[in-house]
Amino acid sequence: MNPVRLGFIGCGIVARDLHWPALQQLKEKFEAVHVCSRSEAKAREFADLTGAPRYSTDYRELLKDPKVEAVIIAYPFELNYELTKAALGAGKHVLVEKPLAATLEEGRELVSLSESADRVAAVAENYRYRPVFAKIKRYIGEGRIGRPCKVIWNGFGYLPRDLKYLKDSTWRHTSYGGFILDGGVHQMAGLQTIFGRMTKGIAHTVQMQHGAGEPDGLTYLFEFENGVSGIYHNYLSIVGYSYHNLLIFGTEGSIILENNQLTVATQEGREQEKAEDDGGYTGEFDDFYSAIRNGTPTQSSIREAFYDLQALLHALESTNKWDDFTIGPLR
Repeated sequence: MNPVRLGFIGCGIVARDLHWPALQQLKEKFEAVHVCSRSEAKAREFADLTGAPRYSTDYRELLKDPKVEAVIIAYPFELNYELTKAALGAGKHVLVEKPLAATLEEGRELVSLSESADRVAAVAENYRYRPVFAKIKRYIGEGRIGRPCKVIWNGFGYLPRDLKYLKDSTWRHTSYGGFILDGGVHQMAGLQTIFGRMTKGIAHTVQMQHGAGEPDGLTYLFEFENGVSGIYHNYLSIVGYSYHNLLIFGTEGSIILENNQLTVATQEGREQEKAEDDGGYTGEFDDFYSAIRNGTPTQSSIREAFYDLQALLHALESTNKWDDFTIGPLR
């Protein structure tokens, strides 16, 4: 097998704790040859971990390396636009972490650039590779619950302030949307994998506490292109209550995803199965390899990631724009 020679731009938590364990499952398909971090200590440590023979502190040096075929970009997402453009310009295949970009304008330009490039450009959106979402989409297509009408995604709980993704990443506190944006694009990807593009919506946000970015609570009412409507709840500072599930209501039944258990409930009864997976991380790299070596279309394209970003940014930008329905005091 002909392994893809990888360069890592970013050697932090995501590269170390999510990407590298998945790549270890695909040793025959990928080889680390150069890693880069703004911190020399992190770059050296990650090179030791991956066996990469070179490390650097300037991504331009990595992009000049002829041994690097493809790059994984895992820097703060505000840099995705700059780094993705540079990597494609250097003739490298690109797998960039989500969210795709800091603004829709940057995202649109990356869509155009990626679709005109002769290199693979994909986004590391692992939810697109979680088998449970493909299974739910198939069940709906088979008519298991009749015509789908309503979807509700509930996420209520308390995000620990010492969570490594918060504690060691100040950009999640200071970036527009905070962890709601950083994590929320996952759910947008899962929902749009099942139902297609979101096209309408309005939201409400709250700031309950501090430490998980701003805002830390979001309710979004939306509609898909196919007419299915939904409600998305994402609350990160709920004290004393935790609840997470996905509910899909159809004319002849319901689908419930909760605690890694998938349930199809109809008038005839309930069918349950385990929905455990590795989070989709191995799948995203397997897909990246196939796109590079076999020329197959990637499931998580720059365009699809743009739609995820667009949905979340629209939610944040539409927030609290309510119409006042009061008509004054009654006589």
